[in-house]
Amino acid sequence: MAGKIIITETTSLKKRCEMEDPAELEWLEWHCSVDILFAGANDGLLWMWLIGLEGVSQTKVFAGGAGIACTTGRLLSDGKRLLAGYSDGTIRIWSLKDSTSLSVNIHSPCICADVHNSSSLAVVGVEHGTCALINTDTAKVLKILNGRGDVAVLKEDGEVHAEEGPSQSVECVRFCNVNEAWVAIGTNSGRLIIYDHNKGTARHTCEHDGRTVVACRFYRSIPDGTPLVLSACLDGALRVWDARDGEPLAAVGGGGDEIFDISLSEESRKVVTACANGKLRIFELPMKKT
Repeated sequence: MAGKIIITETTSLKKRCEMEDPAELEWLEWHCSVDILFAGANDGLLWMWLIGLEGVSQTKVFAGGAGIACTTGRLLSDGKRLLAGYSDGTIRIWSLKDSTSLSVNIHSPCICADVHNSSSLAVVGVEHGTCALINTDTAKVLKILNGRGDVAVLKEDGEVHAEEGPSQSVECVRFCNVNEAWVAIGTNSGRLIIYDHNKGTARHTCEHDGRTVVACRFYRSIPDGTPLVLSACLDGALRVWDARDGEPLAAVGGGGDEIFDISLSEESRKVVTACANGKLRIFELPMKKT
C-alpha cells in the first residue's frame, strides 16, 4: 500500500484530512475511545495522529528499528499501550505516553496479532507457522501454538522448534469474546484451529480445502447466543462454523473476488469484505445451517 491516508466523515462523506507522512503502509488501527489513528510502515516507523475538527492536530512517531518493517499492530485494552510486530520477529509493547517499550523476539517475521479484551494477553502469528502467546505486562512468551493443532517446543532463548516452513504461515489470529479461553488461528494451508489457550490444546480444526484463511471473527447467533466463528478466504467465500465443535454451518460466496480483510458488526448483524478488485461487499451475518 502507498503511504497516503484519507480520513472521511462517515455522515457527510466529506474528507476531513489526509496524511502522506508514512512510507509504504502495512496496517492501520483506530483508538478505541478517542480520535487517534495508528499506522505501521515498511521503514519500521509507527505513527500516531490525533485527528481534530480541522484535521491532524498532533503527530507522534515511535521508532522501533531502522529499515525493519512494522508489519502488525493492535491497541491494548487499556488504551494506553500498543503492541507492534516487526519483520525481524521483534514484538514491542509501546507506552503511548512516554514512548518507552518492552520487547521480545520470536525469530520469525510477524504477520498478524490480536489482544485479549480483559486479560494481559496477546497472540502474534508469524511466518514459520506458529503463534506466540504473550504476557503484555512483561513481554514474556508464555506458550507457542502452531498451525498443526499442537504446542511447539519453546527453547530457553525463546526460539521455536518448527517443522513447518514459510508455506505454513499464520495469516490471522483472534481471541474469542464469547469464551475468553479460546483463540482462533488461520493459516495459508487452509486450516482454522481453535485453541484453548489456558490449556494449550487445540479443541478442533476447521478445514478449508487448502484455501488461505485471511481473516476470522467470533460472534454470537441470535436468539440462543451460540458462539460462532466466521472465516474469510482468498477464494472469495465467507464460512461460518460452530465454535464449540467446529461443525460447518453456512457458506456465502463473495462474487469470486479474493477477500483480503473483513469487518464485522454484531450490532447491525452485518459483515463487510474488502476484495482484490477494490470493492467492498456487505453481507448479512449468516447464522443458519445450509
